[in-house]
Amino acid sequence: MRKELEAFIEESFAGLPPSPETEQAKAQVRKQLEADAAVYRAKGMAPWAADQHAMMRFGAVAGARESVARLRRRAIRARFRRRYPKLVKGGILTLTIGPIAAAILWGDADHMVQTLVWWTICVIAIVTYVIVVEYLDYRYQKEEQREAQQAQEEQAQ
Repeated sequence: MRKELEAFIEESFAGLPPSPETEQAKAQVRKQLEADAAVYRAKGMAPWAADQHAMMRFGAVAGARESVARLRRRAIRARFRRRYPKLVKGGILTLTIGPIAAAILWGDADHMVQTLVWWTICVIAIVTYVIVVEYLDYRYQKEEQREAQQAQEEQAQ
């Protein structure tokens, strides 16, 4: 392998900690770059030009995958944003009506312990649901802020 390709690989993985997974990823990238460079050399390109084209193709493919992943994350966040009010309303409504309904349905004096256990389980499950919805909202807001900040930094450059 040419030293330019090896330098490209090392630079690409410079920020990652050394681990077996990192070495495995390096090996996969090395194999892909070698295969791409071989295809370009077979087309009659000079070795240095084939290496350059292989590196450009690798960067373009990685960039495209990153763009697709970013768009998917945005779509998930947008779908969550549309559903968020209903999710919160449903959780709060269930939090108020669910335990009351459980107490009414299972509320005879002969089964008071079972009623309290089921009531407690209902409350814990519903509160957990509301907490998860709020956490997702918080996480998605942070992601949106981070993306907006990155966009501002890119515009400033």
